[in-house]
Amino acid sequence: MDQQNTLDTELKEFASWLSSKNYSSRSILTDHNTAKFCLPLVEKAGICFDHHYSIPPGEASKTLDICRDVWRYWQQKNLDRHALVINLGGGVVTDLGGFCASCFKRGIAFVHIPTSLLAMVDAAIGGKTGIDFAHHKNLIGSFAQPVHMVRDLLFLDTLPKSEIQSGMVEILKHALIADEGLWTQLLKSGAAFDQRTSDITFVQKAAHIKEQIVKLDPYEKNIRKALNFGHTVGHAIESVFLEDQVPITHGQAVALGIIAESWLSSERGLLSHLQWLEIKNYVLSCFDLPVIDRSVFARIIQYCTKDKKNKNGTILAALIGPVGSYHIDMQ
Repeated sequence: MDQQNTLDTELKEFASWLSSKNYSSRSILTDHNTAKFCLPLVEKAGICFDHHYSIPPGEASKTLDICRDVWRYWQQKNLDRHALVINLGGGVVTDLGGFCASCFKRGIAFVHIPTSLLAMVDAAIGGKTGIDFAHHKNLIGSFAQPVHMVRDLLFLDTLPKSEIQSGMVEILKHALIADEGLWTQLLKSGAAFDQRTSDITFVQKAAHIKEQIVKLDPYEKNIRKALNFGHTVGHAIESVFLEDQVPITHGQAVALGIIAESWLSSERGLLSHLQWLEIKNYVLSCFDLPVIDRSVFARIIQYCTKDKKNKNGTILAALIGPVGSYHIDMQ
């Protein structure tokens, strides 16, 4: 990848956009990893900010305690309602930073600069913000849209294989619910996405799918629920691992959720047995997944019963079938 050409486009265009605005102050939020590897690229592009706060990396930082630390820092720096927050990081930073900004002084403007593939194609798109609470994934949050989004593939060069895989899981999800052609491309590519730089067409297509769905249903009253495919079981698995303090990526959890919910789709007669096998074999061959012991199945189901998407105690999930189409609010 030609880093200079990339810097001359996405990041430098944002620097120009930012210089034309009259925000009272600009505060950038990172985690410790993006502060080390990504912040220098932002500075090199001429993006100016007044102060910088860094949080520990990982899902364990999506807590009220970290929010308090961020709010306290902003208060000390005298951020007013005309300030701008720049969230530079993956899904944890964009989720938490967006949530903190949406609440601070009843809401201040924020920008997302996603640095992970997962955030570029999913987490930073759509205006969902949130933190985890009592081991439940994204239990507390808000809908709040960034005033600007910067998606620069240059940041993908800073990622380990596990983070590339997490993003590819969301690309897979978007293909399964809305783009059979993209699914065919993924099948043909196999595990080729293990390369540092993902195929840009995958990124563009997946981001476009989510952007279009969110545009039609910004507050998840209808078709946006399709984006939860793989996430009802996936979030439950992630919650169990969080509770047990065992490391697991969001992508690994959702990949396992996709297997489970594809099987459910097949059992309901929505997805052919052949397509179910194709999905299962693709996921198992392309992603490094932990083994789920049967002894935790009851806990996974218990977490599913507490999912925030449920209604009147009934588990509601998004299923697929055939590939490229979806079914929402399935009990």
